[in-house]
Amino acid sequence: MVGGDPLTIAQYLNNATEHIGEKGYTVTGKVGDYSVLLMDAGVSLKGSLPKYLCQSNIHTLNRAGAKDAINKLSDTLHLAINGAKVTRVD
Repeated sequence: MVGGDPLTIAQYLNNATEHIGEKGYTVTGKVGDYSVLLMDAGVSLKGSLPKYLCQSNIHTLNRAGAKDAINKLSDTLHLAINGAKVTRVD
């Protein structure tokens, strides 16, 4: 999760949909193959770094490749992802 204004980030998503429910105001959408969930608490990103960067999961990434993919996500979403709390990397 990283902080960010959902309304600002939502403009960079494909197929963005807005919801108001138990979790408050949320926006869901896609960036490449990444699923993006925007909430008041932060931003959740779920997807494959190799597929996002190389358009295929058959490629593996080293640290430099992972950094490039994260930088590409940051640039696309106009959001500083380097300060995120990472909960899982496979």
